[in-house]
Amino acid sequence: EIGMIFVIVIMCCCVGGLGLAYMGGNLEIAEQGPTPTPEDIYWVIYENIRASNYEDIDRYMSTIHSRSPGYQVTKNGIEDIFSDYDLSYRVSNLRVIEQEKNSAKIYFVLTTKRINGPAFRDNRVYGEMTLRKEDGRWKIYNQDINNVEYLD
Repeated sequence: EIGMIFVIVIMCCCVGGLGLAYMGGNLEIAEQGPTPTPEDIYWVIYENIRASNYEDIDRYMSTIHSRSPGYQVTKNGIEDIFSDYDLSYRVSNLRVIEQEKNSAKIYFVLTTKRINGPAFRDNRVYGEMTLRKEDGRWKIYNQDINNVEYLD
C-alpha cells in the first residue's frame, strides 16, 4: 500500500482536474529573469496536471526530473494508474516554502477521489514537493508526505 501511495502521491501532486487552471507566464521569459515568481515555479505542476488529464504518459514524464529517485517507479506506476483507474484530483494550497536559484520546495494539499476502477480509498495528502531545474526548466524531483487523510 505504501508503494501505491507513493505512486498516487507522485501523480496526484502533479495531477488535477478540479479547480486548477494553468496560470500562465511564459516559462522561457521566466527563466531569463533573476527571480522566478511562484507561478513560474508552479508551471511544471500545471503542465503535469494537463498531461494527467489527457493520460499522456510521455508528456507526464517530461515533467519529472530524470535524476529523481522515484523516476522509474513513477513511470511504471503512472502507466498502471492510467490504465486501471479514472481518478479525480484537486491540488490546493500550493505555497513556496524554500527557493534557491535551481531548486524550490512547495507545500501542497492533494485530494484524490475514484471515479471508476478497482477499489481505491479517496484521500487527502499533505506534503512538500521538491522541484529542481533540469536543462533550464523546473521539474518535479521528489516529495515528502506529511500526512494522508482517508476520506471514507
